[in-house]
Amino acid sequence: RLVAMAGTQGLEEVPTPTLDKSIGVPDGGIIASAVQMGSADVVIADADVSVNLQMSYQVAQVNIELQDIPTDVEGVTVTLSSLYADATFGGSLDGEHAVVVPLSCQEDGTTWSSGMVYTLPGSSVQLTLSISMTDAEGTSVYGYTHTSNLEAGKPYALVGSFKEGFDL
Repeated sequence: RLVAMAGTQGLEEVPTPTLDKSIGVPDGGIIASAVQMGSADVVIADADVSVNLQMSYQVAQVNIELQDIPTDVEGVTVTLSSLYADATFGGSLDGEHAVVVPLSCQEDGTTWSSGMVYTLPGSSVQLTLSISMTDAEGTSVYGYTHTSNLEAGKPYALVGSFKEGFDL
């Protein structure tokens, strides 16, 4: 089996890759680029062999933007769950975990965004978001459940606004 990958920046190095080993997803679950993978069975013969590989995305692209955040908020994170924790060179997905996406305050002081991040797809039928906002008094957490989950190869723009709770 021949396996080819592209967009591997940010993946942990795998010294001896085999089909059942992890592709090297970082512990935090955020991947630096859009990982693609393709594979084909190759028969070793005396003659030259050519192979055509069709690459497909292994990750979901996520961009989070939260607006109307109070100006006294010092930090915002969004936890996405349940997502797969691991992918192998053989193409299987396994495990389940939550990915914490840090957001940065934009120049207007009321908009916080993640920029483009990549994660493994969702492992259940729905996506749960936990939004944490920290100010001088402590941390407040708000929950939101989306009726579908993240899929590999799809871009997602999660946009919301805060009005004593979140509307996403």
